[in-house]
Amino acid sequence: MTYRLRFFCDGWNIFDFLIITVLLVPAAKSLSVLQSLSVLRILCMVAMAPRLRRVVEGVINAVPGIASVFLLMGIIFYIGQVISTKFLGTDFPQWFGSLEQSLYYLF
Repeated sequence: MTYRLRFFCDGWNIFDFLIITVLLVPAAKSLSVLQSLSVLRILCMVAMAPRLRRVVEGVINAVPGIASVFLLMGIIFYIGQVISTKFLGTDFPQWFGSLEQSLYYLF
């Protein structure tokens, strides 16, 4: 079955066409980053499988909660960083002399 120009009506087909075109151009060394986007063709499976779509939607809905947890962990880690710099900075300046060094060694 041939699509002719109807092939370009679907967004996934346009995406595939662009990725394959970049892969086939021999002088596309400067576009090597775009070649790595060929991995994104797997996303087409999400559009086809309803169960997989529900899993992806669940992960996307969980992102705000995960971001809140990371923010809280970052705040707690920053508090530990400041405390270690204040208390240990004079005794161990090579490890806790500045906030950056404290961050590195506490991590």
